[in-house]
Amino acid sequence: MEVEEPPRQTTEDDSPEAPDDEAFDDADEPYPDPTLYKFVKRVPQRLPTRRTDIYVSRCSSFAAQLKRAKLLLDSESVTSIDIHGLGAAIDRVLDLSLALVESGRGTLATAATTSSVKLVDEFQPLKDDLPPIYQTRFNSALHVNVFKVKSKKSAAAASSVQLTKPTSKPTSKPT
Repeated sequence: MEVEEPPRQTTEDDSPEAPDDEAFDDADEPYPDPTLYKFVKRVPQRLPTRRTDIYVSRCSSFAAQLKRAKLLLDSESVTSIDIHGLGAAIDRVLDLSLALVESGRGTLATAATTSSVKLVDEFQPLKDDLPPIYQTRFNSALHVNVFKVKSKKSAAAASSVQLTKPTSKPTSKPT
């Protein structure tokens, strides 16, 4: 025999900020209540950085990174550099690698790989009695290896993926 619970009665002690047990079960609300939690994006994990790694972000100075990459590739001890970008910075990674190949005049080639990176977002409680909430998501990443080759013919043959910028958008709609 099932026992029905009596309806909850509101008391003076109840405040509108008190969390419900069902507060996060609602599928229409993807994030916890902003009056109860502060959203914090954590920095993505990455492997230990080598001298030849360049990490690109949307806030990075393109000119400074291009200069750094050219200096690295001009040195005799470096044969390749790796350029890494995540999410919205993928376009900048492509622009940087293409600028390097164009300035290399046939002495540089590229090899690109893609991956998905697991990111963790944290919702920090604004009240002491609430637990922190962690949310995981995935984001696309691009890794471009720019390396030296001996001649123009070997540069074209060595690239596993030819990076090109689109010249224009298609004008006709697919049917």
